[in-house]
Amino acid sequence: MMIRRFCLAAALGPLSLGMGSLYAQATHPEQTYVAILAPLNAEVTGRETRGDLQVTVSGELLTIELDAQALSPGMMHMAHLHGFVSGKDSSCPDATADINHDGIVDLSETEPAAGVTMIPLNAAPASLAIASDTYPVASKEGRITYKQNVALDELTRKMAATFDSASPDLAKRVVFIHGIPATSALPKTVASLPGVPAQVTLPIACGKLMQVK
Repeated sequence: MMIRRFCLAAALGPLSLGMGSLYAQATHPEQTYVAILAPLNAEVTGRETRGDLQVTVSGELLTIELDAQALSPGMMHMAHLHGFVSGKDSSCPDATADINHDGIVDLSETEPAAGVTMIPLNAAPASLAIASDTYPVASKEGRITYKQNVALDELTRKMAATFDSASPDLAKRVVFIHGIPATSALPKTVASLPGVPAQVTLPIACGKLMQVK
């Protein structure tokens, strides 16, 4: 995997990347957050999608790196950081999130644990534009690698304007990878975004960001 398997239990307690800590570079010249992604809805996808996300804050630059395997080859996969506008800590949902008992944890059923979609892992994360054709595309081996540099001041201003003064607050976010082939059969009970097929937004992996440096 791209990122070392950090011993999370021994890591420093998570510190949120709020407005104050963005400018406390003398105290925290560099901060690193890591999420280990585990499969979600594997019974439906037939794939054990796993991966690593690393977010590094250095000065006024935020670098996002994603490496994931066991995805649908040749397919563009949406990926996002999710969280709560209120500042509540987010978490990855488990099977109990399937409140309609259709055997699938759909996008809407992730919200009580994970919150709403916030930061897209596409070509322009700071835009917060969810609709995009620049998300990573899986290789023929079913792997995606993604890296983007983001200006912290731009992301922070956009977050505050879009999410009622919320900040990036990385230690309180989770990351989802979404998407299965359009030909995949899903029950009509599987919810999605308005006008977007459920196959596009189906969560297939999730990981909780934790500060390790």
